[in-house]
Amino acid sequence: MSIRKKNAAPSLPPRDAGSGVRAKSSLLLTPTDTDIDDRIFALATAVAQDDGRGYPPEWAAVADAAKRRGYLNEVAFKLYLTKHGEEWLAQRAGGYSGSVEAMTMTMTKITKHARLALKDMARETDVSMQDVLSHVIDTVYDNRDELTRIARKNGARYPWEAIAKLVK
Repeated sequence: MSIRKKNAAPSLPPRDAGSGVRAKSSLLLTPTDTDIDDRIFALATAVAQDDGRGYPPEWAAVADAAKRRGYLNEVAFKLYLTKHGEEWLAQRAGGYSGSVEAMTMTMTKITKHARLALKDMARETDVSMQDVLSHVIDTVYDNRDELTRIARKNGARYPWEAIAKLVK
């Protein structure tokens, strides 16, 4: 059994591997597949280094998952990195320490990590980022008394800090 680094991912075949018409891949990926993030990272990294990269049939399911998440676009069996994909790669490669102080803020005064999570949530639900943020704020505001009690019971101060305690 080999031990991999946290960001290490399976290596992608050489650029010229696989050409011609592709059959549908029989590999099905589910959101709980722990290896999928590593494989998407490997594919996105390869595409970032070589925009317009082709991919072999065995990577079709990984390419499809990356396209569904909005990290890659495909034109004529060639993969191109999207802006969202660039942001995700930068965050993943840089690592997220969890410290808000260590993160830089965007023009909307939220961390890049939070912005990326908000963008992913909006894409998954097919709702605009502003609407997702509005719903979250409305929910916290409507339930602020109960959330504040839970937060204070757990040593926190603000209602939004109780959310993490509720989902554990």
